Amino acid sequence: MAPTQRKKRVLKPKSGESKHVGVEPVWENEFESDADRRIALINALNWYNYNHDAKESRQCLVEWLEENDRKQDARSVRNLSNDTFTLAAGWLARMSTRGLEINSRETEVIENVVTTAKLEKEKQSESKSEDKNKPNIQDRLREIALEAGGEIEGLFDQMIANGVRMDNTYKPVEVLQSYNVVPQQISLISDHWQDTLKELQAVQNQKDEDLVEGYSNYGKVDIRNMIKFAEQVISDCNSYVQLKKNARTPRKKKAISPEKRVSKFKYLKEFPELGIKSVSPTKLVDATEAWLYDTKKRKLIHVVPDPMIKSFTVKGTSVVGFDPKASSQKTLRKPKEQLAEFKKCSVPKSRKWFKEIKATEIKFSGRSNEHLIILSAR
Repeated sequence: MAPTQRKKRVLKPKSGESKHVGVEPVWENEFESDADRRIALINALNWYNYNHDAKESRQCLVEWLEENDRKQDARSVRNLSNDTFTLAAGWLARMSTRGLEINSRETEVIENVVTTAKLEKEKQSESKSEDKNKPNIQDRLREIALEAGGEIEGLFDQMIANGVRMDNTYKPVEVLQSYNVVPQQISLISDHWQDTLKELQAVQNQKDEDLVEGYSNYGKVDIRNMIKFAEQVISDCNSYVQLKKNARTPRKKKAISPEKRVSKFKYLKEFPELGIKSVSPTKLVDATEAWLYDTKKRKLIHVVPDPMIKSFTVKGTSVVGFDPKASSQKTLRKPKEQLAEFKKCSVPKSRKWFKEIKATEIKFSGRSNEHLIILSAR
């Protein structure tokens, strides 16, 4: 098959440096000596190394391989790690497409890179195959359950060897506990004993002639004891799952820091016109009382917690957990004077002072806004 022909890309020198370093070398003339060829080759390599990077060199080699119908090798080289790629291989491949007849030594440089790429790809494939075949955690848990099931089978064999006498010494649940079988794998054991129980009941009820024949060397009492053992295993499996569920420690909720809790809460840090500043919104987290002032609507807001919760907090852009009946807001007619007077009040006196304000009392919605000053919170 003839090599695939494709349009050659143009490799340009660094921007604005063609007059200093020249353009990409073209190989048209025969060399008078090996020394001349070697010098020209060194100059060409220097040109490529100066003007282009490893990514471009790799692309040149990939294109050369594709042009020579070596697409599989091209894919390997494309995925070759940077630390094992040789720049010269890419530049030699490029020079070959520009007219240079590369010799055996130069061909070896290229082929060494291709061979390295193939080996690396094979190692990656082997590694992926090993990882795929490596048992995962579910496989291991299944194996543990089957080992525990084998131990219970051993108890059953022991009971039969002891004259098929069923007593309290056979405790399948202890086997499950000793192997710490996860509840998700218990069905591997219980399903097997469900099938065994059906088989034994069929023998007991004389419903299957082949089964009856198979158990003909056991008496009715023996079959009854075997049934009791199977029922005990199934019962213990169910009890074990329930014990595991009850013993499971509930996951603790991750504590949210006050800073994160109030990160979306809207408020105004300072209102110079009235000479007031906000305290940190983190003080609203688990607070028992707060005083807010809406600078746009001139409303003083008193926030009181729900009597059942006894504190309120912040969620997103709102205050939550407050008492909607006891929390309210009133418009201040002379905010500068009234807020100055409010600041002088003690905690009990501020509540009385607020009640005496002659203004319509409005319920507080809990929503924050960019005009809200947090006067105090405790």
